[in-house]
Amino acid sequence: METYQARFHHEWQHLQDVHVRALAWILTSPGLLDSACELWRDKIADLNLPEKISLDIWLQQLDRQPTALHEALALHKHRRLGHYAENLLAFFLHHQGLLYAHGLQVHERGTTIGEFDFLLHQGEDLLHWEIASKFYLFVAEQGGARESDLYDYLGPNLADTLGSKMGKIFQQQLALAQHPEAQKLLPKQVLEARALVKGWLFYR
Repeated sequence: METYQARFHHEWQHLQDVHVRALAWILTSPGLLDSACELWRDKIADLNLPEKISLDIWLQQLDRQPTALHEALALHKHRRLGHYAENLLAFFLHHQGLLYAHGLQVHERGTTIGEFDFLLHQGEDLLHWEIASKFYLFVAEQGGARESDLYDYLGPNLADTLGSKMGKIFQQQLALAQHPEAQKLLPKQVLEARALVKGWLFYR
């Protein structure tokens, strides 16, 4: 069976600019989570990409003239993986005319209580999206007595597990629009909140 990575190199090998290739990966790579799982059913974001030909033409044009993408990325100082993925997606959403706000913080008595990764136009209302781009290594012991779970996937920071990250996103971050201070800040109703989770899972 052909892996996604092999298919990616086959489909996008003509893209020369490193940031354009990264953008292609963010847009076309499979999510880490099964959207049919009951744990997060109806909570997974769908990028609703243009048809393959249109997307390919746009990325090729951007590859030939990547200045706009480079300038958009230069506006943000952070180069951590999560921030980088977020800024790439913001560029695409802005290009699609969907982006209402990016990185909108909510404060209460001078303290930041949360931040909307993305607020998107949805008719007269808004959608709230959170994005995560993570690498995790499966570390459960072979032949263990218990079944493996999401907490058996560790990030580079060993305190970061796939289980804890998903718990934070689905139980905390996606509920931000329900906070009274967030509701004061938003001029429109947030219809739904969803997460886009990208990355790689590594096995020994």
